[in-house]
Amino acid sequence: MSAVPSNDRRGVATSGRAERVTPETLESASARLIGASGGPLGRSAAQRFIDSARSQHIDLSRFWFVRHHRSKRIVASALLAPSSGGTGMLFTSSPRSAEESRALGDAVEAACSHPEGVRLAQSLLEPDQPTIRRVVEDRGFRHVGDLRYMRRDWEPVPPASEDRPLP
Repeated sequence: MSAVPSNDRRGVATSGRAERVTPETLESASARLIGASGGPLGRSAAQRFIDSARSQHIDLSRFWFVRHHRSKRIVASALLAPSSGGTGMLFTSSPRSAEESRALGDAVEAACSHPEGVRLAQSLLEPDQPTIRRVVEDRGFRHVGDLRYMRRDWEPVPPASEDRPLP
């Protein structure tokens, strides 16, 4: 599913719980975004995400998160990554509960309320992500179409040799 924000906010207001990522929270927010578990493997996965984002010049200052009100662990995160032409791609964590869905809504609202040059944001969702779809639609995105991907398996081409040139 592809979705873009509309002006229809459906009367949803943010709670103001979202925080912008800082150097101290970047690893935890990244781990939540990519669904990495805790411990050394989760930290390693989060660091690979951060390194990859930086190598692709993704501005991680556009990253927002929400903490659990008691435990202070990060329960939701959203990243609005700018692209060319004033567009941006919204990446979100996957909520596992109603509380995390509300928190994700706050993170999405914060990311889209501070677009800093992004005039059109989109979110590409899988069909099995109805919870995220509801969250982004409640924050003003609207469904604009389903993407269908086609593929073709390629047969390996043997390397060219002096006896057999390329076709």
